[in-house]
Amino acid sequence: MNLGKASLSVLFSVFVSTAAFAVPAGLVPSMVALDRKYIPALGLSGQADQQAKARIAFAAFERAWKDFERDFSAGPGLDAEWQEDLEAVDLAVLKARTALMDASDGPAAHEALEAVRMTFLESRTRQKIPYFIDSLTLFHNSMEDLLNAKPAKDLKDWSVNEKMGFAADLDVSVARWKKVKAMEGLLPDASLGAKAGDAYSAQWRAIDTVMAGAKQAFEAGDGKALSEKLGQLKPNFIKTFFLFGDFQ
Repeated sequence: MNLGKASLSVLFSVFVSTAAFAVPAGLVPSMVALDRKYIPALGLSGQADQQAKARIAFAAFERAWKDFERDFSAGPGLDAEWQEDLEAVDLAVLKARTALMDASDGPAAHEALEAVRMTFLESRTRQKIPYFIDSLTLFHNSMEDLLNAKPAKDLKDWSVNEKMGFAADLDVSVARWKKVKAMEGLLPDASLGAKAGDAYSAQWRAIDTVMAGAKQAFEAGDGKALSEKLGQLKPNFIKTFFLFGDFQ
């Protein structure tokens, strides 16, 4: 009898503990809605000829951010570091506002806004909140590492260590793009329309083909083909990422 009561007590404690740390029901949809405003502000601020549109997009994002911050600034289901996450995002938004709206410095605003997605990526990873766009961000980070670390000289002149380092970066990028495919079960939460969903599928295949071509060119020692393939990566990624923003 006592064992039965003890077992029920344990089960109840587990239930309460689980419920207490459950992610708020509206959090992920609100994050998706916020990203639909964030992505245009991020993307347009980085384009020198789109600064007027960038200001409009940023104003829309800033309003969405203030609503999000108000709705999720406190409450059960989020860890002790969540408030610090919100403060970090708020600081990034303020820096972006100063750069874009006051100083007309789009690149600085773009750089400040990059901190928003990185903060949310780290927060969701820490709290084990599944979120599809995080898989794109992780690929983006590895893609940037790959492109930035590529030696400027001809492939035939790379040292053994340079080739080993590039091969490792390439393998990480390939694996992370495959992980994007593995995370597609989360796509319904991303609120893509049918047309955007079809475009995403086409873009995933396009980037997968580019990655495979880059690996093949590297292994064959074809520096020209490797450069051509790598040159296709960022434009294709941007096209893919922008599908998750509201540019209308």
